Amino acid sequence: MNNNNFNLQNNMGNQSTGISNYNGQNYFPPQVDVVEDDAAVYYICELPGVNPDNLNVELSDTDIFIEGNVNSIGQKQMNFLYQERRKGAFFRKMPLPVDVDNNNTEADFKHGLLKITFPKTNNF
Repeated sequence: MNNNNFNLQNNMGNQSTGISNYNGQNYFPPQVDVVEDDAAVYYICELPGVNPDNLNVELSDTDIFIEGNVNSIGQKQMNFLYQERRKGAFFRKMPLPVDVDNNNTEADFKHGLLKITFPKTNNF
């Protein structure tokens, strides 16, 4: 499995990956598009303002887990007059596509978009 700029882990056989951090926490779910072409299935996740060091993507036998943290802008304390952008911890658990090659999954994180590519198998 290839990774680019952040932590992509393959934990096949571990059904509880990420769940212990999920229970009892207030997470927001990032928005994800799932699209395909003839070669692959793509999960494209919007993560504006996320530092790659604060991003973790894991695979189990059946699911993909995306988690991390969006920090506030700047280092100094600011008083918001109006706030729409989310900040804090995020978490998303989604089923893996069927008939894809999980061992050759690739991920790329650029310009606030996480793109995870699952190549299709001949069975697709």
